[in-house]
Amino acid sequence: PNPSSLPPPVYVTGSAFATITVNFKAAPPLGATVSCGQSLISSDQRSPADSQTISAPVSGSTAICLITMSHRWRLTTPTSDTMTIAYSVQGPVQSSFGLVNIIPMPADGTQSTFNIGVSQ
Repeated sequence: PNPSSLPPPVYVTGSAFATITVNFKAAPPLGATVSCGQSLISSDQRSPADSQTISAPVSGSTAICLITMSHRWRLTTPTSDTMTIAYSVQGPVQSSFGLVNIIPMPADGTQSTFNIGVSQ
């Protein structure tokens, strides 16, 4: 759509906290790290999206990534929009990514928490 023809935006803010626990079938080398990401993607016609990536150390055969994200989105139809939550894990041996959930757009000011388990 032509952005100039859209109605005035509705601003929606929120936070998303993700705990991504990565369990390795074989313990990676000592000192290995992983890169974990979380993405929030709106179905709104203005198409806002946010993502964040962090690194975390591997301890034995597990890595735990704690990601905190805030967003402030300009939306056209927040009452009918959805939010897609996705994750990614890269390294030290392979990469994984996937869809966590697709949920109705959280109300303004919502703090969401996601616990994601990944096996590599």
